[in-house]
Amino acid sequence: EPLLPEADVNFIEEYADQLYEDRMEQKVFGAKCILRVCTDPRNLEIIAEHDTLLGVLSRELRESSKKSSELSVAIVCTFLCFSHFAQFHPLLMQHQCGDVTMRVVEYESQRHQVRKEDLESKLQRLQDKKEEVTSEDRRAIAKDEKKYKLQLIKQSKLMHVCNMMLLNLAEDTAIEKKMVNRKMPSLLVQMLDRQHEECLIVALQFLKKLSVFEDNRGVIASPD
Repeated sequence: EPLLPEADVNFIEEYADQLYEDRMEQKVFGAKCILRVCTDPRNLEIIAEHDTLLGVLSRELRESSKKSSELSVAIVCTFLCFSHFAQFHPLLMQHQCGDVTMRVVEYESQRHQVRKEDLESKLQRLQDKKEEVTSEDRRAIAKDEKKYKLQLIKQSKLMHVCNMMLLNLAEDTAIEKKMVNRKMPSLLVQMLDRQHEECLIVALQFLKKLSVFEDNRGVIASPD
């Protein structure tokens, strides 16, 4: 099965309508069709002239990012297609695409910390039980560890595309400063303990860019 469905720029209105549906599968399908259209740079001008599309995607990401990682990835990847071209950066900012993507990074970072601490406390409780540990306890913790790893893989893919898009927008130092004010260096440092190679590479590229400014170096060196 292909990652993205076949799509035609002439049907962009129909794809946008899917985002208003209640069922998540329809929203995801609509977002993936829009992304498919945007993977061809020749279509970006046409989409940019569409009055509401980026605004609709931005709103949908704000409202549904906590409910569906698949939808979030499709929408942020669409923003990413536009962010490769500086001429579209004002349009992305106008529709708050950078702000809403930053919110996703902030929320997912908190979510990761909670999941990590939760698993660590479960492992500690198991360790404290010592010889009282049952085979049922071991099965339960193995299940929790597997769930945590799967969630981490899925989340790392989302964080990867979010950071790529934000890194492109940060070409403008005024926008970069806004990101720094929202603790971007600390958020990036938190990602350095992940195993997802692409996520790590982008986080390091971003940190390298931010470290050009002396004010950011201290934050990167001691993020707490």
